[in-house]
Amino acid sequence: MLPTQTVSSPPGRASLLRSIVSPLIINVAIPFGCYTLLKANHASDVTALGVAAIAPALDALISVLRGRHINIISLFVLGGLAVGFISIFLEETRACY
Repeated sequence: MLPTQTVSSPPGRASLLRSIVSPLIINVAIPFGCYTLLKANHASDVTALGVAAIAPALDALISVLRGRHINIISLFVLGGLAVGFISIFLEETRACY
């Protein structure tokens, strides 16, 4: 029996669109929405940034566990949130003295 070869077709538009939109929703829209809603409800900056960091952190963790690769977008978002945490912490400690 002769071996059969499968020819894979290039990804369709729906697949390409999903691969672009999904990271934007997880790493931009959800953190922005969480931060905005929490700040509108008078939450502290630390609390708002902490809750906003949950979605990108979970996305980065899942991508590492599933595919054994690091999601660069998630790392940039987490890095920005970490800079926010550090700046708030430094501002709070400076205000205490």
